[in-house]
Amino acid sequence: MVEVILPSMLARVTGNTQLSVIANTVSDIIKFLLVTYGEELERKLYDQDGDWIRFWQIFVNGVNVRFLDYFDTKLDEGDEVALLPVVDGG
Repeated sequence: MVEVILPSMLARVTGNTQLSVIANTVSDIIKFLLVTYGEELERKLYDQDGDWIRFWQIFVNGVNVRFLDYFDTKLDEGDEVALLPVVDGG
């Protein structure tokens, strides 16, 4: 199982800030979330053109997936995946 950490704005849809998911890649987690929580969650993660909203960053064990294999990042048992909003430091 992989632990998925969600911010409160996504937890309003899922009902949880933390989920345990069986997944081999980050893509598997996103697919699980979309199948399980449907269009309401999809509207929060993807724009009208079906593109990932850059407002969201994904971290695997604290490392941004942009520095790994993005959605193809492989996961191991016990990994922690966090979907977090971009925080403007300015």
